[in-house]
Amino acid sequence: MNSSSRLPDPCSVPLKDDADHHDADLALTLYDLRREAVMRESRAALVSKFLPASWDDVLAVTKPDHPLNAAFRQCATYWEKA
Repeated sequence: MNSSSRLPDPCSVPLKDDADHHDADLALTLYDLRREAVMRESRAALVSKFLPASWDDVLAVTKPDHPLNAAFRQCATYWEKA
C-alpha cells in the first residue's frame, strides 16, 4: 500500500468545536442500524456464544467458515462506524 492511499492519522485530524447536522444525522443512522433485526440477532449470538479463551479463538471467528463469522463482521463493522 502506498502512502497516498492510507487514512490520515486520527491524532492529526483537527476536532470540530461544535456539532453540526451531519453529526446528528450520523447518530440517527447508527441508532437505526442498531435496531435492525439482523443486528440484534448478531449481537445476541456473539454475547451468548462467542466466549474466546485465547487469541486463536478470536482469529478463528474471522475465518469465513466459522459459524459466528457473519455475526462478528456485522457487529465489528457497526462499531467501526461508531
